[in-house]
Amino acid sequence: MNKTTSTSSPQDLKSQLRDLLLPSFRKHRLRLFLGLTALILVDLLQLTVPRLIKHGVDALEKMTVTSGGLFRLGLMILGIAAVVVVLRFAWRYLIIGFSRLLEQAIRNRIFSHILKMDAVFFERRTTGDLMAHSSNDLAAVQMACGMGLVAAVDSVVMCVAAIGFMIAIHPLLTLLALLPMPLLALATRILSSKLHRRFTTVQELFSELTEFSRTNLISIGLIKAYTMEDFQTDRFDRLGRQYLKSNLKVASIQGLISPIATLFGSMGMLMVLYFGGTLVIKEIITLGDFVAFITYLYMLIWPMMAIGWVANLVQRGLTSLGRIYDLVTSRPVLPDPDLRPGQQPLVRPGFVLKNLTFTYPSSGSPALRNINLVLGPGIHGVTGRTGSGKSTLCRLLARIYPIADGMLMFGEHEANSLPLAFIRSHIGYVSQEPVLFSDSIAANIALGRAEAPREEIVRAAEAA
Repeated sequence: MNKTTSTSSPQDLKSQLRDLLLPSFRKHRLRLFLGLTALILVDLLQLTVPRLIKHGVDALEKMTVTSGGLFRLGLMILGIAAVVVVLRFAWRYLIIGFSRLLEQAIRNRIFSHILKMDAVFFERRTTGDLMAHSSNDLAAVQMACGMGLVAAVDSVVMCVAAIGFMIAIHPLLTLLALLPMPLLALATRILSSKLHRRFTTVQELFSELTEFSRTNLISIGLIKAYTMEDFQTDRFDRLGRQYLKSNLKVASIQGLISPIATLFGSMGMLMVLYFGGTLVIKEIITLGDFVAFITYLYMLIWPMMAIGWVANLVQRGLTSLGRIYDLVTSRPVLPDPDLRPGQQPLVRPGFVLKNLTFTYPSSGSPALRNINLVLGPGIHGVTGRTGSGKSTLCRLLARIYPIADGMLMFGEHEANSLPLAFIRSHIGYVSQEPVLFSDSIAANIALGRAEAPREEIVRAAEAA
């Protein structure tokens, strides 16, 4: 399994954000602006409700209220609730929709990048690892840029506005209510750093588990032929237990964040009930002020809890973003230069091998050593015992694996100086591994030529 780096420097983080996220944020900036505007309006409208309740309670305390006045207050609160419903749908559609568009853009980039990579890349990265990048990692980034963005903006707006209203009621009482906040920030920072490391381990184990499942499904016939079902089941069980244990470690951190946020919020409420109640008794603030203050403090509990939730989403998202960035910034080992001016198409191309030596990346000994050979154009056959290097030679001629300069000439040109597409357009190569895409037989025969007529496909099938 390919291991990815679990920590990133600030410079690496800047590169990841600029390369993977910024293009989508720029492209959909109007959508984001409208969504965030709707979200902020929802928060501001919700913050007006305690003010209306304050006026109602004060009027009831002074016995100056009428049934018509209470009815109008109720209608105003109901109207605000109706507008909030519409705006809440709007921000969900716009912001969560944006996160899905971002997910689509990154998924397309991952897929197109994988298609450009060479055989060495696929030897270093397992299929399970690539599937984890396209599923779990991408989902974590989508959540961070969707609900994570919503919760972060919502928390900031609610905190700033609610605290402002609370200060307007009584500054000292506000200070007492917010005393536990620095402790909450410290606890969140400590837990978030632990969460980052543990989530990285979870993602790596998911890659390993996915790859194990894939290889077993492909080799199911062999497993049954050698009656290895119990052995493989035990191996899968061990992997599953490791994955479960890692997830439980992540859950143990996640399970602490919300209760800690609630605890500090309750500590603030205790301060308000005692000192605020004393202020009401001494008639320094009205009963309506007290009720409004408590309502604003309740509204702060969600942002305080959201701090932990956002930290969780952001840490997951950054971990996964780093893994995806490591994937899409990897470069092929195989040289693929552009055709230089003056390099003309070859009339009768052929190969010249000069002391060709090749060692697979995962092997310690050469598969081919000091091969000298001249191959003219035409059809050639290579014979030899199993493991003698026939397939390796064909792969090198088709430029599937990299070789050192000077070992392979194509016509009068050094092979590494020519574009891969140019060389392969002169070669017919069929791998010995049978591959069928999930499509019709006709579509598989016409692969790469979607416009091929039916008659030509039939002739190709008959010729085979």
